[in-house]
Amino acid sequence: KFAYFTDWTNNTIRVLDVSKGTLAESDPIQYGDKTQWLHGVFFNPSGDKALAPHYFFDGNHLVLFDVNKETGQLSNPVEVILGTESQYAAFPHFVTWMNDTSAITSTQQLGPTSITPDNAKIIGPSVWLINTNKIEPNKDNKTESAATMIIAPTQSSDGNGIYQPASDTTIVNTKLYVAEEDSMDKEINNNGHVSIWDISDTTKPQLINRLSPGKGLPENFQLGHTIYSTPDNKFVYVEDWNSGQLVKLDTTTDKVIKVFNKENIGFEMPHGGFITGKYR
Repeated sequence: KFAYFTDWTNNTIRVLDVSKGTLAESDPIQYGDKTQWLHGVFFNPSGDKALAPHYFFDGNHLVLFDVNKETGQLSNPVEVILGTESQYAAFPHFVTWMNDTSAITSTQQLGPTSITPDNAKIIGPSVWLINTNKIEPNKDNKTESAATMIIAPTQSSDGNGIYQPASDTTIVNTKLYVAEEDSMDKEINNNGHVSIWDISDTTKPQLINRLSPGKGLPENFQLGHTIYSTPDNKFVYVEDWNSGQLVKLDTTTDKVIKVFNKENIGFEMPHGGFITGKYR
């Protein structure tokens, strides 16, 4: 019945009534700083819960909402902290729901910034499992109990962790694909990757492979920004807006089978993809 988008610069969630083609009666949704700098609203399969990542430097949380499917209203916002108040991962971008109660998010911030508290430590790019059954909000409607880091940072492209800022994820059967982009330091350059993980045990992912420029990815591949799979789980698409290309992977072999770019399709800066038959 409803479609949602976040007004990132105005700290609001906007709601559209799809059948009427107008703003819904529940629009706009705003809960003080809990709706500040949100990047999208991502719903579980049943549509009764939603997670919205706080997409900004030192944003160490996502906001979990209850969803009224009749009115479109989002209520009871709870901040799900990625770590603790003193040691946390920051700058989440997207959410991938696994089922009605579990979701995965990934973070991008490399280290402290000018707004990082002096006594706080930034964990670095990582992947987190969120279990909404473990929500235990405190008096400020925040919880540290629901999020668990399942893939830690690594300082090497050969390391068993997230090497570059983890911009997006998608799941195909028991494999997790993580789009890693080099966009959080002084230069955006050709150091983007796609890491592939066995998540048969979601609490202990195992690295299968990390595709890199010239090593599984096109030599001019620069940013793994957004990544999404087809409903039949046969293919994964990765957008590299900086070099203007969309890369198609076969999930059986995890090899590139097609590249859409400026030369063959006219792309300039592809950003934000959608697959027919899927939410994203």
